[in-house]
Amino acid sequence: MLKIPRSVVMFSLVVLVVAAGYLVVTAGGLWEHLDFTAQTPDPVTPGLDDVKEEDEEAEETLFEENDPAEWQFSSGEEFFIEYRLERERVRSRELDVLNQMIDNPNISDEAKREAEQKLLDLHGLMETEMLVENAVKAQGYDNAVLILQNDAAFLIVSAGELSTPEVSLIIHIVMNSTDIAPDKINVTAQSGK
Repeated sequence: MLKIPRSVVMFSLVVLVVAAGYLVVTAGGLWEHLDFTAQTPDPVTPGLDDVKEEDEEAEETLFEENDPAEWQFSSGEEFFIEYRLERERVRSRELDVLNQMIDNPNISDEAKREAEQKLLDLHGLMETEMLVENAVKAQGYDNAVLILQNDAAFLIVSAGELSTPEVSLIIHIVMNSTDIAPDKINVTAQSGK
């Protein structure tokens, strides 16, 4: 069984909290854009007999229902703030489901190994997204969001328009970080106004 050292898990959590804090600080006026009236129901704790089945169903549903292409956002700079908040919310739920599966004594060893691998893959995905987004921002763009799905990448950059050389540079950045073929990388501009 693959064991993840507690220090690695704690370090990953600290990095996520720091990244979330950075996003809140850099968002400027974030709280006035949030709607705290919409409440999500708390999950119901299942009985011991249903734990394995419900965890596996929850994991499948969680990964199927959270397609970033279907999320609805505002335009302009709010898009980047809202997208990152939504992505963080979904990732938090994914991490919770995977950690519950790993910690659940009623889950088979094979299911735990799969959950551990998915957890490692998710951490790798988060690291890649952050690396690419920061590399694009280092090229002088105010903001960027990377969406990775099924061996394809979609990158949204805060810009009015992108020239062909700018798109080529961004595609090169994504290729170097993800090993995705250039024809599978889509770059688009999102006006910040």
